[in-house]
Amino acid sequence: MILIEPILTIQHVKKDFHHQPVLKDISFTIPKGSIFAILGLNGAGKSTLLHIIMQILLPTSGKVQMNGKPILKDKIGVVFQENTLDEELTIYENLVLRGRLYQIKRKQLHQRIMYLAKELGMESYLDKKYKHCSGGQKRIAMIARALLMNPEIIIMDEPTTALDIEARKKVWDYLLKLNKEKNLTIFYSSHYIDEASLATNLCILNKAKIVFNGTYKDLITKYSNKHLEIDLQNNTLKKEINSVSTAISYLNKLDFNKINTFSLKNSNLEEIFLKLVQNENSCI
Repeated sequence: MILIEPILTIQHVKKDFHHQPVLKDISFTIPKGSIFAILGLNGAGKSTLLHIIMQILLPTSGKVQMNGKPILKDKIGVVFQENTLDEELTIYENLVLRGRLYQIKRKQLHQRIMYLAKELGMESYLDKKYKHCSGGQKRIAMIARALLMNPEIIIMDEPTTALDIEARKKVWDYLLKLNKEKNLTIFYSSHYIDEASLATNLCILNKAKIVFNGTYKDLITKYSNKHLEIDLQNNTLKKEINSVSTAISYLNKLDFNKINTFSLKNSNLEEIFLKLVQNENSCI
């Protein structure tokens, strides 16, 4: 078995607000080079956990480490849920300001900004004041800002909110390219189920605690059910099936002349997610 070294380690993190638990003893690791999604309903604790990892909030107890050491901010790129760039500056000026804070040389910085603008499709509005940009343009600028330093890991809180389908695809195509070519670790929360299906690893929070932590394959294997749908001449039958052999046995009991079509599908990620978060007794 190949052991993959973790880039982030979250150990027994708890967070209370006004004596009410928001996170209850959260522990997991994020493997280097993984695409790691954190899912949960509103109020599950996703943003609080991300804010602790980003060092915006302090945990009530527990700790977060990067490569076995305290987190170095210049090694992570962060995309906040809220827009944080200067409204009075252009996107280009905002990115220059960010780059100069990290002492990137001017020529190198300009080249880097122009490269990101091309990859993320922001060339046409690079010189537009941030306050005049659409919500989608602002989100892409935030992602560009997070990638400016060539981070080892990018942490994103609802990264593609306000993006249309085409822009979301362009952003994810580039992020997946960086993951494949540069081994960039991607850690994000999202309420888009199709984005969650891009992940190699998933952590699902419900009511301040973890109800699943593992690979996407593990989640499907453990919780997916098979659904047999049969289109008959007069009606449609739908049945939950636990195996292919059971499906074949069930079909053999029917009159084949009356079957138009049939299909056997696994539960999709949305169905599994809802089943987990709606079951209060779910646990690791």
